Amino acid sequence: MDEYTFEIFTEDLKIGREFNFSYKNKKYFISRGKGVWFLSYDKEKEPFTFKDVEDLLTNARIEGAKLEDIWDEVEVTSIF
Repeated sequence: MDEYTFEIFTEDLKIGREFNFSYKNKKYFISRGKGVWFLSYDKEKEPFTFKDVEDLLTNARIEGAKLEDIWDEVEVTSIF
């Protein structure tokens, strides 16, 4: 597979795919529920919740940065 770009990631989110990924040796998970999306960090008890994909892409922060801004340092480990 060619490089997994942020644009492809965005399209995959829009069709409902979920992801495991790592950033700076920390594990994260993006999942969805009924009418809601979650961003979880492996050490946090409660995930961050977002109303839809656009809300997640606009407002999700990891160490203060948007996913798009850190994408080059993200390693996607699983896609569901």
